[in-house]
Amino acid sequence: MVELDASNYAGDVDRRTVNITVAADLTQALVLTYRKMNEPVAVAANFDPSNTASYAHALQSNTVLDVLLGPQRFLAGLTGGQTWQAGLNLPYGSNATGGVTGPGWVGCASGGNTGTFKVLDYALDASGNLDRLALDFDDSCGVTYTQGSIRYHSAVPVR
Repeated sequence: MVELDASNYAGDVDRRTVNITVAADLTQALVLTYRKMNEPVAVAANFDPSNTASYAHALQSNTVLDVLLGPQRFLAGLTGGQTWQAGLNLPYGSNATGGVTGPGWVGCASGGNTGTFKVLDYALDASGNLDRLALDFDDSCGVTYTQGSIRYHSAVPVR
């Protein structure tokens, strides 16, 4: 818990108390941070791997990435023989020509979003399941711009 007191020259005081939950090891978590326009950063996290309402999956022979955390979602597929791997830096959305299908960041009510994503860390386990993911995205929905980071079992810090 953090408590902050702020005052001005007139003697007015404002006090805020914020509770923060800290995970001992973020590499075991699914974490999503995003900022719409100039709003404060929103953080969504799932520290319980048995919680089926949140997940990170690589599907269909490593061509589709589906990450769900509460109501927030990132969904994209690769075409043309591409597979998910660290170093990918591709556009998505209605005007994308980089071989990406799907909406990418599912944060646009009109469905007309465009954006780019960069995969910083990506690994599958021996069974072909997603083991680690660090992905950053920049999304545009009309005039709304969203910048975000997804981390799953990854030690790469969010931006």
